[in-house]
Amino acid sequence: MKNYILLALVVMLLIVSSCGDDEPMEANCLTEKIEAFKLDQATCENASIIKYNFQNQEVYGFTQGICIADGGTDVILADCSNVCFIGGITGNQDCNGDLFFDVAEEIEIIWENK
Repeated sequence: MKNYILLALVVMLLIVSSCGDDEPMEANCLTEKIEAFKLDQATCENASIIKYNFQNQEVYGFTQGICIADGGTDVILADCSNVCFIGGITGNQDCNGDLFFDVAEEIEIIWENK
């Protein structure tokens, strides 16, 4: 009987502790994406992750390093939804109708590999 009570208490504790998670779901996605990108680009010079203010939103630019020919920058929101891709083989700089680097304001460098 004591084992069942102990098991019930453990289950209740797990349920209660998971309900109070202060970290939004999108932050988990962004954190995972950042960590995966850092591992993938660990040996690539000039790779970076930079937070910008773009079109009244905070966005994150994941710029591939020199390991990738004609690399570019994925621009995403905190929930990991795609905003645009700039650069690449075509050299595209348009993001939602604006030239990204002309209007985006850098907020902070999250990570860079120099």
